[in-house]
Amino acid sequence: MAIVSGLTLSVQGQSQSAQVTLKSIRRDSLADALRITLEFDREIAFRDQRLDGPSRVFVDLKDVRATAALNGATLAFNDDVVWQVRVGRPLNDTTRVVLDLRNAARYSAYVLYSPFRVVIDIERASLAKKRTPRPVYKPPAPTPVVTASV
Repeated sequence: MAIVSGLTLSVQGQSQSAQVTLKSIRRDSLADALRITLEFDREIAFRDQRLDGPSRVFVDLKDVRATAALNGATLAFNDDVVWQVRVGRPLNDTTRVVLDLRNAARYSAYVLYSPFRVVIDIERASLAKKRTPRPVYKPPAPTPVVTASV
């Protein structure tokens, strides 16, 4: 896996013609973030990006098809940073999962294995503001050296 300019890529070891299945989308509320987990039947290539106006994170899944239950689905949540998750297919060989955000700070996307999953953690903005910055270390000023004149 490599992270390049805000995009995450996971390289797959199978042929490009093989279709992978997006099996499930799970939502878990953590103390300081909301976690969305996408589960697949095997490893996939993907890219993610955050956009504003309206605020959202999208994940493009190359050579992936969603199950019939998830294909074209909109999963609505009224109580947290991700207020809905949408699944679509803007290109013939790519499935897109869009997380529509409300009061979100940072996000991160990473993979887990056995089974293969793409995990997206979205930090709540209210918690990000409460964090206190770490103190900056300032070394003491140098002591001047006095020399005797002859």
